[in-house]
Amino acid sequence: MAYSGHINSDNYTVGMAYIFLHPTTGSTGLASIDAQIGSAAYHTHFCVGNTVNAEIAPDVTYLDHFISINGERRKDKTVVTTKSISVTFTFDEINATNVKRFLYGFESTAASPTFIVNASPTKEFSAQIYFTTQVGRDFIYKIPRAALKSDGNLAFDPEDLMNANMMLDVLYDSTYTQGSPTAYDAPYGYNKMPLYLEMSTAKWVNSGKPKSDYRYGNPEPSQEYTLGRCRDYWGGLALLMTSLSAHHPSGMMI
Repeated sequence: MAYSGHINSDNYTVGMAYIFLHPTTGSTGLASIDAQIGSAAYHTHFCVGNTVNAEIAPDVTYLDHFISINGERRKDKTVVTTKSISVTFTFDEINATNVKRFLYGFESTAASPTFIVNASPTKEFSAQIYFTTQVGRDFIYKIPRAALKSDGNLAFDPEDLMNANMMLDVLYDSTYTQGSPTAYDAPYGYNKMPLYLEMSTAKWVNSGKPKSDYRYGNPEPSQEYTLGRCRDYWGGLALLMTSLSAHHPSGMMI
């Protein structure tokens, strides 16, 4: 029987991610990044600026077990012995903050752009990979704890624009959780993507308040789900109704 499933071309995705870094690990640093994404200072301070390449690379090492049957070795078990994940990216905004990160700098004076080179090679960060696009699906990867490492050279070239490669080596964080009211362990962080089936086909929805630079929402009351007017304005996609929405207790239309 032929497969009759639907192929959704809206899932074909093109775009580039923003990389946000905060010098405080865990929920505190990630909350500060969220606050900046929702503010007018969107591309300053924590963001590395323009990135020309970004890649997420999970790395899992397996150990296979075999049994012998009639002279043949047959695999009957696979176990995981090592898990890790890293994010590599290339930035081309050669400013003081990015160069300081690349050269593992430590500021000798709080208010000065001068820094000591190779003074902080083991500095840990929280990070967020923030991907939005008009072609395909958005997603956010929140990383509670990672070591930031230089990956290659900072080359000077009179005939090309400068750029530099760095890597976020994601570290295991046994204290980090995600979810409410039930919290789940998320030692390597978590990925957040909009729900396609429960999302309006119009990506940015706001029928009662004009769209601003970073705030979106749907202020109109739902006839079945909302106990009042929904004012969930946040820096992202506006969920209209989800499977987690609460029905009105009376069952009446609002």
